[in-house]
Amino acid sequence: MQGSTIQKTDTNNQNLFTFEFSSLSLNKNDIFNYLEYSNKLNL
Repeated sequence: MQGSTIQKTDTNNQNLFTFEFSSLSLNKNDIFNYLEYSNKLNL
């Protein structure tokens, strides 16, 4: 895969951006899932 030398935290940030863009049509569940997902990244 491209960017295999990127640090794990950078990969997590990319996943977070992808998750954010995929949730542009915001539902309450999407917001809760987003918050839960970003909380897991911060642990």
